[in-house]
Amino acid sequence: MSKISVFLLLIGSVLLIALIYSITQAPLQSRLLTNHQLLTTHVEGKQFPKTLIDPIGQSHQLLTPPLKIVSTVLAVDEILSELIPVNRLTGVTFLVDEPGISNVVGHYPKTIRRVHAEVETLLSLQPDLVIVANYTDATTVRLLLAAHIPVLRLSSHNSFEGIQQNILLLGEVLGTPIKAQQLVNQLQDQLTRIKTRTQNAPSPRIVYYGPNGASTGSDTLMDASIALIGAQNVLNEVNIQGHTNVSAELVIGLQPDVIIVSASFGEDPQHWKIQLINDPKWRDVPAIKNNRVYSVPGAWLTSVSQYRITGVEQLAALVHPTLFSVNAAINNAINNEAHSLTNPALQETSLVEDR
Repeated sequence: MSKISVFLLLIGSVLLIALIYSITQAPLQSRLLTNHQLLTTHVEGKQFPKTLIDPIGQSHQLLTPPLKIVSTVLAVDEILSELIPVNRLTGVTFLVDEPGISNVVGHYPKTIRRVHAEVETLLSLQPDLVIVANYTDATTVRLLLAAHIPVLRLSSHNSFEGIQQNILLLGEVLGTPIKAQQLVNQLQDQLTRIKTRTQNAPSPRIVYYGPNGASTGSDTLMDASIALIGAQNVLNEVNIQGHTNVSAELVIGLQPDVIIVSASFGEDPQHWKIQLINDPKWRDVPAIKNNRVYSVPGAWLTSVSQYRITGVEQLAALVHPTLFSVNAAINNAINNEAHSLTNPALQETSLVEDR
């Protein structure tokens, strides 16, 4: 074979390899650089090494449980507080220090970086796992993936089943499946207890109504919480879905039996509650006439972690006072929002069943 033939053969081989590479990598690059839908992460394997399938379908080999973890989701911060020691985290969301919405205030030392999910900060921490949610900025997620950082993306936050799935997935990826299963079992026991106790109770019509008309329809965790305590979400009567803002006129027209208000980011639910009670246009609403406007701490009632059950327990106690009662310390927290989750008195069992 002549030198020219060998050279042409070599060139042809290189071009063929380049063509194969471009074909196999094109879908991956497309998913990184376009609006291709990001997926929920899943994991393969029961023992380490395991395979993590990231939001664009890439496989990452996890030889051992991740040790430099960054969480960009408050619910994950709350779940991880029950699953792993704090020294395995290099970053948590800045929201962990917000008492209005966080159930883990004081749990994570200040030596752990507080993050706002900026990609530069996340990369600087050199994590071996970043945990995001389906509402995390897609560009941030794609940049992390382009940097070959394993990303665990959770996308189920609108049901108790979704919370349990998130806990189990985190347990599998982090190497703590037994703790995760125990946490799920505990949550399931609490859910069953509430459902059993309220199944034959009256079914009041409830609305969750916050400042600026913030409310929730079907396919939300609030809707699931209302259903769990044997009540009805009045917004389902007008086919409202998801998280939305509704007008005062609509809520007044629906004549709810109970109004639930909550607070976050320094808002005062008592101020909002007093506004509703004193507003003349609300005076004929059953919830106002019968003094059934209730305030529940936002950290409990808006959480999408295992702590949500605490809010549901308090809601059950308020809506069905003959079936449930709460201890005095927590009752004071509900009525005054003057709670501190570092106070031992508020860490006692939150639900006391009447015998």
